[in-house]
Amino acid sequence: MPAESQQKTTVSYSDLDGSPAHYAALRLADIAQQLELHESTVSRAVREKYLQCSRGVYPFSYFFSRTASASGEAIYPAGKGPQAKPRHSENGIIVEDLDNCMVKFSKCCTPVPGDPVVGFITKGYGVSIHRQDCPNADPARRKPEEAGRWVKVAWADAGDATFRTSLEISAKDRDGLTLDVAMALSAQKAKLSNISARSQPDGYAMINLELSVKDKGELTSLVNKLSTVPGVFLVRRAGG
Repeated sequence: MPAESQQKTTVSYSDLDGSPAHYAALRLADIAQQLELHESTVSRAVREKYLQCSRGVYPFSYFFSRTASASGEAIYPAGKGPQAKPRHSENGIIVEDLDNCMVKFSKCCTPVPGDPVVGFITKGYGVSIHRQDCPNADPARRKPEEAGRWVKVAWADAGDATFRTSLEISAKDRDGLTLDVAMALSAQKAKLSNISARSQPDGYAMINLELSVKDKGELTSLVNKLSTVPGVFLVRRAGG
């Protein structure tokens, strides 16, 4: 295993190409003793870290838990998603085969429950969640060498949690437009965190909203309500 920076989530290694029959699982206690460190220190060092090689992407914890299969199959085969039982995270997201992993929602497309989503194992920030229609998650734009870092994810029951997302409004500019938009959101009891508006030289206006919703259904209701504001001709989600 290469001695890469612990700040990286994924490290690359090219020497796992032979038969894995002789790859024995490591013991944290043995590694800690050799490094003259406490076992908990070693455990923290490998947490949320992954090893990328020609066989696919492996969580470091894999090497401390079991012997590599004699068939030579990677735990995350290159170009395929993980095959183990899905587990729940604490962020309303199930990441296939990864437990207690850090999850963040991409700002480029701000997904909410109900959106089809996909995950990407980042370097240093856990698994980034994108809407499947996000340009940054477009399969045609994915790099072949990163195929093993795209993982299957799904929404879990998040209870009463809310998720931040963004909307963009295009409208005919007029006095009171921003106030009417704010009033429409208030009537829906929307959780608005930021609103900004700017006039365009052609007589139109752009309004950007940042708000929190429980799911896609609530967001759709807000979009429909905003579409009824006089002068508004387009309400769309930012990104994607």
